[in-house]
Amino acid sequence: MMESMCRAFLLSVAKAYAKATNLAMSTVSKRFHGADTFLEDFQDGKCSVTLRKFDSMIAEFRKLWPENTDFPKMEFAAPKIKSGKRQKH
Repeated sequence: MMESMCRAFLLSVAKAYAKATNLAMSTVSKRFHGADTFLEDFQDGKCSVTLRKFDSMIAEFRKLWPENTDFPKMEFAAPKIKSGKRQKH
């Protein structure tokens, strides 16, 4: 669950940045990851990032975010728990 949420959020941030700056996704990919094909491969599930790399990329996006453009919000959907019953771990 967490991996898919982080993947979706990083991709939404990258796409919003590309749109706000009129840059190609490959350029955004190169700028924030170092490889121009990373975001395409990441979207296709061909690769992943560590939580540390995810955090550093989001921090760099925030640092370089264009003025007068809203930074995307991360959507979080907590798992549903049936009332009255505790789930076993």
